[in-house]
Amino acid sequence: MSFVHLHTHSEYSLLDGASRISEMVRVAVETGMPAIALTDHGVLYGAVDLYLQARAAGINPIIGQEVYVATRSRHQKEGRAAWPTSRATITGPGSTRHCSPSTRRG
Repeated sequence: MSFVHLHTHSEYSLLDGASRISEMVRVAVETGMPAIALTDHGVLYGAVDLYLQARAAGINPIIGQEVYVATRSRHQKEGRAAWPTSRATITGPGSTRHCSPSTRRG
């Protein structure tokens, strides 16, 4: 049975990721993973880099993005505590979407 990381952040995911794509691909190959996903926060800057390196290493790249969804409008400031935001990880066609509510504390 094989394992694939489907929720990973790279150096392009500001304030949340420190992994370099080249290292992620190297470790995926060394551990026998058939694929590796990239789901950085709100950006796709590393998508081409992941695609090229993963294909060259013989594994499948899975391109995704972690996004935050406003329940109303991003311009509406009042009542925010009553309206928690949601987080979603979105990958390509036929994929599973990961959604989890985010609540405010304090």
